[in-house]
Amino acid sequence: MVHVLAKIVLVCEKRDKCMATHYWLLVDAVRISDAAQLIQEHFSVVQILPLYAGTPFDYLLEQSPYLVNMGPDIANVETWRTLPYFDTSSVIFAVDDKICADDFIVHLQAMLKIEVAGQVLCLRFQSQRLWDAVLAQANTDDIAQCLGPSKGVFWFNSDDVPVCLYKPNPFTPVEGEQQDSVFKQWV
Repeated sequence: MVHVLAKIVLVCEKRDKCMATHYWLLVDAVRISDAAQLIQEHFSVVQILPLYAGTPFDYLLEQSPYLVNMGPDIANVETWRTLPYFDTSSVIFAVDDKICADDFIVHLQAMLKIEVAGQVLCLRFQSQRLWDAVLAQANTDDIAQCLGPSKGVFWFNSDDVPVCLYKPNPFTPVEGEQQDSVFKQWV
C-alpha cells in the first residue's frame, strides 16, 4: 500500500515537472498524543509549528494540530502511511516551492474558522472525513478555496485507500463565504 501511495503522488506530480514540491504534514495532536515525538523520529523536518499559534484559537495551543514542512523528500510521504493512526488523523499538502511558506500557513489559519450560510464553522483540515466530503461534493471553486496556495492534498479515505486531490486551475482567492452544500451540511 505504501508504494501505491508513492506512485499516486508521483503521477500527480508529473503535471508540474518544472516545479519542486514541498510536502506539509498536518496532524491531529489530540488523536495522536505522541505526534511531536513521532514526527521528530520518522521525518526530515524543515519546520514544525502548532497551527493555532497566533490565531483566535491560540488558547487551545496544547490541542493544536501540528503543521510540519517536510521539504521535498518523497520518502517522507512513504513513511507517513506506516505510522500508527496517521492514516486517519493527518493529511499531506503539496506546496510549490515558489510559494512563500507564510502564505500557506496564513491560508490554513484563515480557513480554520469560516462562515457558511451565516453561521461560523471550524474546519478540521487534518480529518480524512472533511476531505472525503470535499472530494465527493464540493465544486471546483470551493476545492480551490480549501487548498489555497497548495497544489493538492493527500489522505487515506475511510476505506484506507490513498487519495490525491489537485486543483485544476491556479489559485484565485475568493472573498466571502463558502457556498457549496458540502459545507452547509456541517452547519
